[in-house]
Amino acid sequence: MGLIPTSLRMLVRLHRELGFEGPVLTLGNQDIWANHDDLLAIFREQGCTPHSTEVLPHTSSLLNKFLPERSRDFVHARTFFGMMGLDGYVDLDCSAHDQPQILQDLNQPIPDDLAERFGLILDGGTVEHILDVRQGISNVQRMCKVGGWVIHLSPLSSCPDFDHGYLYPSPMLFHDVYAANGFDQFHCTILQFNTRYPLRKCPLIPYRYGEMFGNLVYPERCLLTLFAARKVQASGPFVVPSQGGFGGQREEPASAAPAWEPLRKRWGNAAVLQPLRHAYHGLQRLQLERV
Repeated sequence: MGLIPTSLRMLVRLHRELGFEGPVLTLGNQDIWANHDDLLAIFREQGCTPHSTEVLPHTSSLLNKFLPERSRDFVHARTFFGMMGLDGYVDLDCSAHDQPQILQDLNQPIPDDLAERFGLILDGGTVEHILDVRQGISNVQRMCKVGGWVIHLSPLSSCPDFDHGYLYPSPMLFHDVYAANGFDQFHCTILQFNTRYPLRKCPLIPYRYGEMFGNLVYPERCLLTLFAARKVQASGPFVVPSQGGFGGQREEPASAAPAWEPLRKRWGNAAVLQPLRHAYHGLQRLQLERV
């Protein structure tokens, strides 16, 4: 589990726009792929003033293995959230290996003392490892207090260099499940993560419900869904949605129809249009924001 610079920039940006509050719960002990100076630069870049906080070294064996020299000065997640001005950092894991403050298997129901407790819950790469995803997301929703936020950073595709996780939840899953269970103010972006260059800025695709974005994807990259939602109702019995919830209708954004659609309707899938289609999508890729 870890937060690469692109993920850190997006979290700071969301915090500037939405104003998160603690206490903070992270699913797993999140590796921060940045040192204190890197984080200061990220906060400046995103127009957010960092809070003064204790600079704690990371405790990750994973970073020591993959970036032994570069990660020497990387910081602990507690430092990052302290710079955001969020107090009450707690981490949760099913394994005692990283000495989490809360030992809990999210495949099983959480105890009552964790319900409605946290103002920000960050899943930086856990849900895809939970076989009982229904119970796992139900637990996450229940632990969030009313007015608090849940953020998922979850792989949308298998990383090309390795097999990762059991499941790759679609953005639509998060939209439907959270809409059915008392959340709103959704924010969703698709990040295109190059596993060989994790410290570089990543292209991102803003996602709207039902969006068609496949032609903008770089095939050699792993896709991450960044999804954020705010809790507006107290937890009740978990509601299982049907795909395309929202009153039983699928919302299709106008941006789902590409600019070449009128030509396609007139000429069909004629081979002569394919170079124009590829050129259009290539231009779209070049225009994607990189964060």
